[in-house]
Amino acid sequence: EKLQLVKEGKLKKSALTDSVIYKGDDNKYFEKIGKTEQDITDEIPFDIPNTWVWVRHNDLFDISGGSQPPKSKFIEREKEGYIRLFQIRDYGSNPQPIYIPLSTASKISQKGDILLARYGASLGKVFYAEYGAYNVALAKVIPLYESRLIFQKYIFLYYCSSIYQNEIVNRSRCAQAGFNKEDLNSLLFPLPPLSEQYRIVEKYEKAIASIMSR
Repeated sequence: EKLQLVKEGKLKKSALTDSVIYKGDDNKYFEKIGKTEQDITDEIPFDIPNTWVWVRHNDLFDISGGSQPPKSKFIEREKEGYIRLFQIRDYGSNPQPIYIPLSTASKISQKGDILLARYGASLGKVFYAEYGAYNVALAKVIPLYESRLIFQKYIFLYYCSSIYQNEIVNRSRCAQAGFNKEDLNSLLFPLPPLSEQYRIVEKYEKAIASIMSR
């Protein structure tokens, strides 16, 4: 699947060099990239069950930053040939709809896609997208594989967790500068079997429902 994405120009050839992380007989973690192998035990944030694996974030996901035309192209009412441009404020309590010409919308999200806030005070916030274009302060998470490796709701919980939140603050050059895809190259993603991802999400949702009902 990665090879096909490279052929289509959606990924660089460097993406074909896979990282394989495994636990040795001495309980140390090693990473093998091509013929190179190194001890990465100090990078591992916590122990995971034997049925889980650690994977580098960018081996699973692409991060596509948003874009927008100049403000002179903005209109405030829906119109044929235009598309909604989503900004961070539009996922809050005071949305202010803006529309741009469809011909200028180079970055589009589908309903249910995962968007990450890249800049400023909102850095690290996570949203489920609506259909529309998304601006430069947002980035879309794009799974690299079409095969079912990851449950969408599990990915969302990962980005909400301290594993991601603490790291993104540390890796960002500053709140205003935000982060780029390359800043997540070495970020580790804990990957359980798909069935366990469903169980984790189910337990989380039951716990939240219980708290909210009190």
